[in-house]
Amino acid sequence: MQLVTMMRLSPLYARMVVLMVVALLVAVSTASAGNQREEVLANAIKLALARSITDPRPPHLNFANDAERIEWQRWSESVSKRLHSRMPDAMVRSEFLQTLWY
Repeated sequence: MQLVTMMRLSPLYARMVVLMVVALLVAVSTASAGNQREEVLANAIKLALARSITDPRPPHLNFANDAERIEWQRWSESVSKRLHSRMPDAMVRSEFLQTLWY
């Protein structure tokens, strides 16, 4: 009730509200992303993407040194034990972990 009375009594308050609404409408109406266009990919990129989608094998892991390989083995064994109840097949679990690590 007081707000209605205050709005009636204060023309400055009413002008501020109208100004804020107009500013909001202008800001919303001018926001646009511009013209969107699809970038052309090189044929080699298209071929690599198509092969990665159709190839069911997990990515091949390359390690720079033995320390990285040992780290991978420790992590894989640790997580594999925890995933055993959800993924009982060892090969599926191993491929999943290889993909996740990659």
